[in-house]
Amino acid sequence: MKDKKILTHSEFQIMHYLWGLPGQCGYTGEILKCYEEPKPAYTTVATFLKILVQKGFVKSRKKNSKIFFTPTLTRAEYAEIALAKTKEHYFDGSFMDMMKFYIGHEQLSDEQKDELIAMIKQA
Repeated sequence: MKDKKILTHSEFQIMHYLWGLPGQCGYTGEILKCYEEPKPAYTTVATFLKILVQKGFVKSRKKNSKIFFTPTLTRAEYAEIALAKTKEHYFDGSFMDMMKFYIGHEQLSDEQKDELIAMIKQA
């Protein structure tokens, strides 16, 4: 898979809805129904879908009179890309620095801390 960029907020929102649709596939109208009010214009969603196709995050296929869109990667695959870019950009590639930052900024319960320790020991 070629190098993917980080999605904008609006692009990620569409991907979020696509990942949540049955079969992770839908047409513009189905995606639009996922939005809360006030919903964006149909043409706005269609434009973002076109951009996502151009960027390689989504593929399209025409069936009857509708164009169906499907993500080219899973949510987990995108998370891996986004977190790797975050690690490189903000933490100079250091996993330890990234984890120190997140742990230092989260309010973890004792149970969550124990769970993290157990996960580290298993790894």
